[in-house]
Amino acid sequence: PGRGETERTKHPAFVGCIGRMAYQSPVPFLHTTPKDAGIPGIEAKPFGPRTKVNYEVKVSTGDVPGGGTNAGVFITLHGTKGDSKRTQLTNNGERNFQRGATDTFTVRELDLGDIESMTVSHDNHSGFSERFDPAWYLEKVTVRAAKHHWTFPCRRWLAKDREDGKTKRTLYSRTAEAKISYKFTVFTGDRA
Repeated sequence: PGRGETERTKHPAFVGCIGRMAYQSPVPFLHTTPKDAGIPGIEAKPFGPRTKVNYEVKVSTGDVPGGGTNAGVFITLHGTKGDSKRTQLTNNGERNFQRGATDTFTVRELDLGDIESMTVSHDNHSGFSERFDPAWYLEKVTVRAAKHHWTFPCRRWLAKDREDGKTKRTLYSRTAEAKISYKFTVFTGDRA
């Protein structure tokens, strides 16, 4: 052990600092803070295990000239129970994300709850040579888990040289879009 360390503080289940201290219990799924660490009348809160879920992700590339890409495509799912890891979508060497095609992937993650949004991006590399354009026209993404289904419309380019020059977008599910309220103000004028 280094200066100020003991075998206990080097244990990966222990997190702490001098002053304000936080403790990570060695008991799985049990987290305590200074407020509830051994103070009578305050209990530690068990988080409980979250189950693993297979998310079927279907990515539809638009049927527009130059719409396909050979770039590496990544997604992060954002749910009511947490966010997934940033995951590259690949299918054992198959050519994915071609013009007008829909590609299916399986992403295994902890239960994320209701999927409200997702971040989709690509690495802007064509994968072959400079003559291939990494630009990509994403039509939509659908995600399915058990009986749940979410659709994330995009209908935009992810490209450095098109539209707004972005290769990363946050998409919202249609159900999340339905919860967004808009306020419109209309001005009219009098004409004689």
